[in-house]
Amino acid sequence: MQVWRLKWIGLGDRLEAPAFGIEVFYRVTGRPGDWTLMSPGATSYVLTPGYETQAAAKDAAQVDFERRIKREFE
Repeated sequence: MQVWRLKWIGLGDRLEAPAFGIEVFYRVTGRPGDWTLMSPGATSYVLTPGYETQAAAKDAAQVDFERRIKREFE
């Protein structure tokens, strides 16, 4: 199963990606060397800090998104 790529909106130190009809499903904030990914948890959003690059945090969001999709449809 192929899952589409998240579309990131924003510039600089704050990016957001919608998914599943939710305007801000993922958020990446921070600064070089210390990026944080915000993603939905069971009852509230979960913050995962410590990504070296913004791209690494976005990649982690994509992996999480694909896992959620595959779990729903397989």
